[in-house]
Amino acid sequence: MLKLSCFADEISADLHEQVAFLKQNRIGSVDLRGVWDKNVLDLTPGELDRIKAEFDRNGIRTAAVA
Repeated sequence: MLKLSCFADEISADLHEQVAFLKQNRIGSVDLRGVWDKNVLDLTPGELDRIKAEFDRNGIRTAAVA
C-alpha cells in the first residue's frame, strides 16, 4: 500500500510549521531532509531527539531520510 508523504523542508524550515501543515492536510508521513535550515546530516543528536518527540506527539512517521 502506498502512503502519502512530503518533503517537510519544502513546507517550512520551522518544525512546528511543518507539523501543523502535515496535520492540517492529514499527511502522516514525512521525508526528512532538513529542519531549522539545517540538512538532516548536520542535525545534532539532541535536535534529532526533539524532532522525533514532536513527530511522536503528533502521530507523524518518518517515511524516508533524504
